[in-house]
Amino acid sequence: MKTKTLTILAALGTLGVVGYNLGTRMLHAAALRSFTATVTHTTYTADFPGLSLTIGEDVAVREDGSSVRIQYPRGARIGNKPVTWRGISDFSTGRLTVVHPEISATVTTKLGSIEYAVQYQPQYTCAGINAGQILEFDVQLSERTESLNPSPGPEPHRMTEKTWAAPALGCFVLRSENLIEKLTSGAWVMDKLAVTQAVKAAYGPVDSYFEIPANYTEMATGDALVRLHQVDPDAYPSEPESARVQQLNKMYFAHRP
Repeated sequence: MKTKTLTILAALGTLGVVGYNLGTRMLHAAALRSFTATVTHTTYTADFPGLSLTIGEDVAVREDGSSVRIQYPRGARIGNKPVTWRGISDFSTGRLTVVHPEISATVTTKLGSIEYAVQYQPQYTCAGINAGQILEFDVQLSERTESLNPSPGPEPHRMTEKTWAAPALGCFVLRSENLIEKLTSGAWVMDKLAVTQAVKAAYGPVDSYFEIPANYTEMATGDALVRLHQVDPDAYPSEPESARVQQLNKMYFAHRP
């Protein structure tokens, strides 16, 4: 009986070691690698057929899921330099920093639930079905359609979302389509379409994306908006009202790290 018990314990111990080794290899295989991507966001609307609005964006993701997004809104420029918006979600510090090079300033607050919800994590699979490759990365397609209630117009509206996400990039979306349709004369026709498309994606170092010049000044959100309008009213055309500035500053100080 004693021999039998020892044999069972030895077998269980062997299974435990095998399970541990498998788990270790799986965790290692799922480790997120730092990468960069360049994407475009293009919007089409039925009100202006043949016309579209495109915004470019650079993205950098670190191994811990922290990310940087640099947007180039409306192609605006100050002199020969493009107007940029850089948002840094740093999970190692718990801080969300918006960097405004136009005014050499930063706006820093605590990361919120929205940022934590989109933190990139190691993944074996993403939602949806296998859908080939984009930029040499395997992707999985997820799709859903829902009625819009309340409807944005007198006719019934529905929205269809499609995303092509790459497991090797922590389910980073390499393409997405957001289609809003309205029911006209018994048929669904396009009202608006927003398409995000990655044009580059590659593994590589990203530390430089997280760097902030030491001479930049920390500012409250409302004060930064006022200064941005003063520096470039074409890119920031609406002069912030005093009440709005005070409200933004109040929210800023309530969410300081």
